[in-house]
Amino acid sequence: MVSKKTKKRISFGIIALFVFSIIMYGGISATGWIYAGGIELINPITEFSTDNTFSDESDSAVPTEKAIVDGIATTDSKLRTSMLSSLGISEAINSWDNTDSSPALTKKGDIEDYIKKVRVVTLSDDGVVNSVLADYDNPTIDGTTDGTDGQVMVEFPKLYYKETVDGDNNLEKVEVSSFALPGYKLHPCFSWGNGRDKIYIGAFEAGHDGTALTSVSGVATRTDRTLAEYRSEAIARKSGATQADSNWHSYGFWQQHLIELLFYSYYDTRNSQSALAGYTEASSYDASYKRNTGRTINLTTINGNVDADLSGTDSDLSSVLDSGDKIANRFLWIENIFGHIWKFTDGVIYVPTSSVGVSGWTGDFQAVYHTPDPRLWSSSDADIESDYDKLDVTPYATSSDSYIKKVGKGFVPTDGGASSSTYWTDNYWSYLTDGGRAYLRSVRVGGQLNSGGEAGLGSRSHRGLSSSYSSIGSRLCYSEI
Repeated sequence: MVSKKTKKRISFGIIALFVFSIIMYGGISATGWIYAGGIELINPITEFSTDNTFSDESDSAVPTEKAIVDGIATTDSKLRTSMLSSLGISEAINSWDNTDSSPALTKKGDIEDYIKKVRVVTLSDDGVVNSVLADYDNPTIDGTTDGTDGQVMVEFPKLYYKETVDGDNNLEKVEVSSFALPGYKLHPCFSWGNGRDKIYIGAFEAGHDGTALTSVSGVATRTDRTLAEYRSEAIARKSGATQADSNWHSYGFWQQHLIELLFYSYYDTRNSQSALAGYTEASSYDASYKRNTGRTINLTTINGNVDADLSGTDSDLSSVLDSGDKIANRFLWIENIFGHIWKFTDGVIYVPTSSVGVSGWTGDFQAVYHTPDPRLWSSSDADIESDYDKLDVTPYATSSDSYIKKVGKGFVPTDGGASSSTYWTDNYWSYLTDGGRAYLRSVRVGGQLNSGGEAGLGSRSHRGLSSSYSSIGSRLCYSEI
């Protein structure tokens, strides 16, 4: 059943389409249907009452979701965009030519209406929204961000997406929408288990309060922990919770995928560093070069970056950074979406080639296995083989690293040989053919503070499932079971 608020929006949206259709395309068919370019769209006479509202007297007076999306299913892009906008539905179609080295995307539509629904909140350990700190109309974070009013989280409503691959199974188009348009599927972040209308991703890189992971400003990032340790520390956010019943979890493969979908749809380019430079330009790495969380908190825009303060707060970095280099960035209020430190992504593993092998593994080789369900995340080979699903993609396998030229589903790198300014512009440390690494691989994303041009939103690297480093962290997330 369509809600009253949605009914009203659809009502006025269809009427707007009615007028637009007559002016731009010609009018109404003999049966009373609006038509455009020979395509019948919807019958406003039978679907609406005379006072321009849906009738509440019976369900028959209310267009079903199928009727709505069927009406939108027109190949005329100008009419489609107008109709979707009138209904308050975001849709962005991003495509590229896998033989063209330019990182630019060909885009139709936009995701502005979706972004208007994203907001920054404080979330209690019980999952209750205590306060709203920022939204589309008020993008400056205003309120308590030190954890005393809850964890600082970015709330994302449902998102639908659609992928198109070429003859070699490489992605060549991704489409996103705030509505279940024909051919679209609900993003895995929202669809696993019983499903959910929204999820939460930490606005800051994960810290630690002595008990559990945090997402608060003004603290050191939590590093030097294994994937399993981050998993447990996220669950500990709720006292007494276990992995089987916890809504809190660490950063996952599909949370990263969601951010990538939105970023590429917003910026129309695969070159994330040119769109939103981050903390990647240090001339060397040392753990002391890491910064506390919250450097972007005073930005007055949803997205942006902050210069290093080399004469003040960051004076200790004056020998490794230049004037104008960035100390942090943020996208949709999420700080350091790449750079500064790597972030582990849970719920995914890459399998090396069969020539390398993995002892006891009976699944496929040169493959990617995943699950969006945090209750199933594991660092056990046996559990992974039992509970994870194989993704329809073959990862690029080499004994070294290479800039990403092509990607498959899940934005998994499938070919190399690009550069920091061509194709996907980010680096992939594969090593899937390295005989000295005969184990399942965890996935870290984004690059670190001295990665330079190799860093970026699509940057990928592997480590063993029990690895920990001072340059790898996580991010606190919340998804109601």
